[in-house]
Amino acid sequence: MVPPLQPAKTLLVGHEAEADSRDEAETKKAAASGIPNPAYFKLEHAHRLRNINAVAMELWTVEGGTAFDNLIFAKSIDAARAFAKKTFEMRRVKEEELRRHLDAVHLVWREEFAEKQRALEAEFEEAEASSSPSVLDRLTVALQQMAEATGLSPFFLAALAVSVVCLLLLCCGRKRRRTPPPRTQNEEEKKKR
Repeated sequence: MVPPLQPAKTLLVGHEAEADSRDEAETKKAAASGIPNPAYFKLEHAHRLRNINAVAMELWTVEGGTAFDNLIFAKSIDAARAFAKKTFEMRRVKEEELRRHLDAVHLVWREEFAEKQRALEAEFEEAEASSSPSVLDRLTVALQQMAEATGLSPFFLAALAVSVVCLLLLCCGRKRRRTPPPRTQNEEEKKKR
């Protein structure tokens, strides 16, 4: 069935259709210089076009159970209900069975995953408890406790601590003793005289 659409007046063929590299003026000129379409007709009496025998509609769904599905155009409500019983109801029942099965599989998977996570956490806690905490671990714990007590972010507290330590080192650090420059032979001779 050829749809009763309004065809284009001119057709572009060959190099005139590929006008990507040309500037806009040349593209318009090439589009205007197409060959006449022999199937073109001027639509003056739309009511005289042939009847539409079918309507096609494409629906894309990500998951099953869409609210807008299975279109039917019929003169009888009984025909529409019979069609729905054959198609929609059967698929809805199958989708519901599949959804229940997938939910059960997902529940089992989540339980297995949670069990593995608990085992890993227990193993990690055992390893952590058996080893003595390092200085970095102690600092991290102290920083977290200070963050909880003050309500400030740990990053801000760490930056503040580094700033205070640097300031203390600059202000209260030991002064270097000046070492005398090494003596030369001329100075030793002057002392002997």
